[in-house]
Amino acid sequence: MHRRARTAILLAGFWLGAASNVQSQVSTRVDSLNRALSALSARIDSLEAGLCPAAAGPAVPGPSGDRVTDTLAAQVQSLERRLAALRQVRCAPGAAPGEAPTQTPDSTDDLSYFDTATNERFYPYVIEPAIGVNRTLLAVMMDAYTERTNEKGETRIILKLTPEMAPIKIAVLPLAKNKPEIVELARKIKKELQPSMRTVYDDTGGIGKLYARQDEIGTPFCVTVDHESLEDSAVTVRDRDTWVQERVGISQLSEYLSKKLVK
Repeated sequence: MHRRARTAILLAGFWLGAASNVQSQVSTRVDSLNRALSALSARIDSLEAGLCPAAAGPAVPGPSGDRVTDTLAAQVQSLERRLAALRQVRCAPGAAPGEAPTQTPDSTDDLSYFDTATNERFYPYVIEPAIGVNRTLLAVMMDAYTERTNEKGETRIILKLTPEMAPIKIAVLPLAKNKPEIVELARKIKKELQPSMRTVYDDTGGIGKLYARQDEIGTPFCVTVDHESLEDSAVTVRDRDTWVQERVGISQLSEYLSKKLVK
């Protein structure tokens, strides 16, 4: 009889201890869930007011089978879903609380920055232009590239570089390279122009091909020395863009071209 009573007392103590332990675990879990609820509610209230996302709150315990704690866990999960939806919304740079945020479906990461001096959270942003020699040269070449059809129906390429950008300013061309007098005068004109403007001499083709060659490399003006130049001391100046030709005296040539190149 005494042995049975002692066994009953031992069993009762065991169950009381187990119940106390379970109650302590439930209490701890409830406290943890309440803290998670409070933190999530505060974060969601801030987000819904237009503030940027805050740091992550405390971890949410998993289900335990207890009705009270599982109800709290369900509420936490509901808040987490609301928080996940709000993370899709990002505040505009420098937006004040209450302002309408902008939608950023491309990213859910929090890239905001907290400024301790102003006690405000914002998204850093900067205009970052990218430029270099290659891109600049490509833009200039594409803008200058043009095509024009001549009287024979042939398509000619014209590189309409501004005089400042053109590597060669003037091309002196003899109409007849087999005439020593014309060649000598053309070389003399080239030599006189060279100190004040980049000038080249070319007699490696017919006058039509020489014009086309200079058009393709963007030379603004061609100076043609012909048979009449030996008699009237004048040359023919051809405009690259308009193909208009004008007769200019050799003595006024340098001043004439200098004014044309600065327009």
